[in-house]
Amino acid sequence: MSAHSTVASGAAARCTIRAGSRLCVHQTSAKHRQRRQSVGHSGSHRRAVVAAAGGGDQDLDLVERFVGRLFGRQALEDPTPGGLKRLSDDAAKELYPAVTDVWAEPVEGDAEDVAVLRPLLAQTQLESVPLRMAYDADRDGWTAAAFHGRVDTFGAALVLAQTEGGALVGGYNARGWSGIGEDRDSPASFLFAWRDGDFSKRPVKLPKVGGPSQAVIRDGEGLGIFFGPDGLHIPLAPGSERTAKCKLGPYYARMPDGGKSLFAPGENARGTQLVGLRAYVAEGAGEQWELDGIVWRTKTG
Repeated sequence: MSAHSTVASGAAARCTIRAGSRLCVHQTSAKHRQRRQSVGHSGSHRRAVVAAAGGGDQDLDLVERFVGRLFGRQALEDPTPGGLKRLSDDAAKELYPAVTDVWAEPVEGDAEDVAVLRPLLAQTQLESVPLRMAYDADRDGWTAAAFHGRVDTFGAALVLAQTEGGALVGGYNARGWSGIGEDRDSPASFLFAWRDGDFSKRPVKLPKVGGPSQAVIRDGEGLGIFFGPDGLHIPLAPGSERTAKCKLGPYYARMPDGGKSLFAPGENARGTQLVGLRAYVAEGAGEQWELDGIVWRTKTG
């Protein structure tokens, strides 16, 4: 993919990401990208400090008090005391609907395209971790198999598409894709759009509505991208690989003006054509899945 992205300053600034018929957000390689680690006290460190200091129960949460009374204070130094796995701070963020008026801070080492998308990830598990472009339809193929081959098992993912009319649209799948046919439920998933393609403005961000169920559906190897039964659909089906559909309201919030489409004004919500499609995930290895009877589970080691 050629890199032709330009970012100017000022109210009229515009980031051009289209060259011919391709999505061309500039992708730079960071030679020495390093993982950012959370600063401050982790939950296990806090438990160890409380135990060592002989702190009272008022310093502990419900799980800690239960385990401490059942197994003793030494159990609180275990990150999974009594087998009761604790939620990380990042995981706890995604127990709630996506925020629409808070924006994530830049992360050192972000490539230009990731830096543009980073603000969308406020209060998600991807907010401050290094990201990589896992899938590019122009590079990897406009097929569901290519998408799943690049994105499955890598956890939470952000999809970005560009329409022929210049809109930049997409969605955040908080649970990620696995390709095993399950729906992915989460209140933290959301859709977004720059309807005029102008990156100098904040995007419109539309949270999941009606509860967490069916945030993403039809997560199968031969199927494409489906945010909700109604929402944003990019089936990547043979013969209509570049077709996207959108219907807001039942599963994802409508546009601020009440509109039911993410696409550029004048584009058909029942079927508009894409000129680019990408997906971003956290850097690192993916999960491994195994079939346990009739249930798919992640391997624990």
